[in-house]
Formats: sequence, C-alpha cells, structure tokens
Amino acid sequence: LIKLLKKLIILFWNYPSSIVLVVTNAVPLVGVFFLDWEVFEIVYLYWLEVVVYSFFSIEKLKRVIAHTPPEQMPHIRIIPFVIRPGRSNEETMRRLVPDFIGTFRLVAISTLIIIVLSSGISLEPFRFSFAFLGTPLDFLITTLIALASYSVSHGFSYVRNFIGKEEYRRITLRKQLKAPLDRLGIMWVAIFFGGFVGPNFGDPMAALLFLVVVKTATDVYAHIKEHVK
Repeated sequence: LIKLLKKLIILFWNYPSSIVLVVTNAVPLVGVFFLDWEVFEIVYLYWLEVVVYSFFSIEKLKRVIAHTPPEQMPHIRIIPFVIRPGRSNEETMRRLVPDFIGTFRLVAISTLIIIVLSSGISLEPFRFSFAFLGTPLDFLITTLIALASYSVSHGFSYVRNFIGKEEYRRITLRKQLKAPLDRLGIMWVAIFFGGFVGPNFGDPMAALLFLVVVKTATDVYAHIKEHVK
C-alpha cells in the first residue's frame, strides 16, 4: 500500500493536471450525495464533457496545422477525414477544420438524442416524459457546474501541457487527429453504461459509484498516455 501511494504521489507530481482531472471527475459524486443527482444528471455531465473536450481538440488541431510547414503536410486518410494539403496552412485549415467540427457536432447531437430517449421512455406503461430534466433551475445549475468544472480541467491541461510545454511543436498532424479517439471512447462508454446499464443494476447507486471510479481511473491513464513524452 505504501509503495502504491508513493507511485501515486510521483505520478501526480509529474502530471499535476491529473489532480485537476481527478477533482473534476469527483463532481458527479458531490452531485449524487449532496444534490440528489440521479442517472440522467451523471450521463448529461459526461455528454457536456464531450462538448468541452471537442472544443479544445479543435483548438489543438488548429495550432498543430499552423505550426506544420506546408511542405511537411501529409496526405492523410482517417475516416471520415481526407487531408489534402493546401498551398498554405490557412488553406489546409479551411479544408479540414469544418469537417472536424461537423463530425463532433454530429456525434454530440446523436449522443444527446440517445440520452434523452433512454431517460424519458418508460416501458410500463409505454410513454415518454421530460420529467427527468427536473425544474429549469436544477437543469441550469447542473449545466453550469458541468461546463465550469470540465472547462477548468481541460483548459488547465491545454494551457499547461499543450501550450506551456509546447506539445503542439512535437506532435504530428496524424497523431493529433487520432488523439481524441481514446478520450472520447472513454466518455462514450461512460455515457452508455450510465444511461443503459446503470439503471438496470440492482443497486443504481452502487452502479453510479462504480462508473465514476472506473471512468476516473481510465481518464487519468488516457490523459497521461496522451501527454507522456
């Protein structure tokens, strides 16, 4: 146990942005124990994280393109992206970034529809209701808490690691396009588990706690893997 604690201390010392990540991932626990959050609020939080992470991924992509010499701009095919280098970085950015934004927008909207349907449909009897949203004030508070916490977490990592440590100068365009896949995959699995598996557990509270712990651990692992030299 002492060896494990030492390793964790070294880990967080080398990657202080991981501390912010852990604190942010603890926000759902605060909601569950003190704000009476249920499955929808947790899954909605994770959906908002997808939105925030997508924003910073686009900013990273823009900076990598801007610092890639035109003669080193590769021809890349990563479904659904086909990068045909332009005669300048600005031309390449105009070609790629809208596709990148459009893909994130499509994924975010389709995921939100799934969340709403899974939260609002009742099978016995079959009906649909928006009661899971709670009052407008509760919904607004949940949204603001999520946006603030995830913006701080991903913003801190962006400023400290990507800009401060100049990661954008070392990462290739191909790697930057693939970078979001691991992190977004974790978020989508968390959304699916929380929205579909969690409510069907014998103890929904235990399922939510398990979800938060597993997501936090995998988030930290993916975060360190993304920023390791």
